[in-house]
Amino acid sequence: MREYYIVEFTLKGHNYFTIWYTDDRDGFVTSGDKIYRSGTLNELKKYAENNNISLHDDEIARFDIDRLLGVDISEMSCDEIIGYWNIFSDMAGSAGMRFCGDDKGYNSLYNEIFSGCDAAVTVFGSKTGKPCGNELDKIKFVLEQGCEIFNRLIIAVNNH
Repeated sequence: MREYYIVEFTLKGHNYFTIWYTDDRDGFVTSGDKIYRSGTLNELKKYAENNNISLHDDEIARFDIDRLLGVDISEMSCDEIIGYWNIFSDMAGSAGMRFCGDDKGYNSLYNEIFSGCDAAVTVFGSKTGKPCGNELDKIKFVLEQGCEIFNRLIIAVNNH
């Protein structure tokens, strides 16, 4: 049974509220071929009520796209990287889009990052658990494509 949660994205001082769900395949509530989003929390809750969507609204997941665009990837924690990677994957899947982070060629990198979320595990060949070199380039590529998907599915639409 699907469970619905509020996800807030921030970009250039604007907040975008969306509804994410967990199920066999996680995803976002869509409106047509785009992800539904609203500019206010109240508007989102009204939409959910009108569409018989029962939200778990006690906690809001927040993703700061401005921070992601401005951060040095090597300074991100494994948890942060996995969080963005997963949310971009769910966005793409909801809209039937390809996301490079879901390609088999990235499975081993994803698994290594995921393992790094456990502080006791050595990842990326070091005790710091920080990606470097080619790994950084690949992670940056995945997250940049995720931002492009975000722009296509959230920013470049008008759900009203």
